[in-house]
Amino acid sequence: MKVVFDVGGSHMRVGVSRNGRDVLQVMDLVTPAAVGDGLQLLVETGKKLAGEEKIEVTAGGIAGVWDRERSKLLGSPNLSGWVDYPISQRLSEGWGVEVKLENDAAVGALGEAVFGAGEGKRIVAYLAVGTGVGGARIVDQKIDANFLGFEPGHQYIKVQGPGDKVQNGETLEELVIYRALYGNFDL
Repeated sequence: MKVVFDVGGSHMRVGVSRNGRDVLQVMDLVTPAAVGDGLQLLVETGKKLAGEEKIEVTAGGIAGVWDRERSKLLGSPNLSGWVDYPISQRLSEGWGVEVKLENDAAVGALGEAVFGAGEGKRIVAYLAVGTGVGGARIVDQKIDANFLGFEPGHQYIKVQGPGDKVQNGETLEELVIYRALYGNFDL
């Protein structure tokens, strides 16, 4: 059995697959703020969904910027309690197998490029709006080379609103999420 997961700032999803293509069952859970609680919930849910079948492979995405080894988060605005924690090690210990980790938006992008709207396309650009704004570029069904991820929501933009009032120093994520939560506002 293969366990797959996606951890975002507010929700996480855990699923299982026998063939690596078709997901048999998925559970949607609230993401705990405490990393220990979150990882324990991931492991327990994966085991519950796998039932009596042996877990052979695990892979998933967690929102944030990863270190080179994909073992711990270097930063995550919406999962700040998860930063600098040995996530890969703890999940491997819990499931008893190696865990492959990546940024959640990069995993979503890869899924769309291989199985979804981008299937058959050489280059796929992906943007995800949720608790944060993420995205990735996929080339030939592989996550494109990058240094610390793509993080399109963290680019600073200059916005000019009514009356030529200019706001500087806000990120795309701050503007998009604010509007999504609170509606339009005067810039």
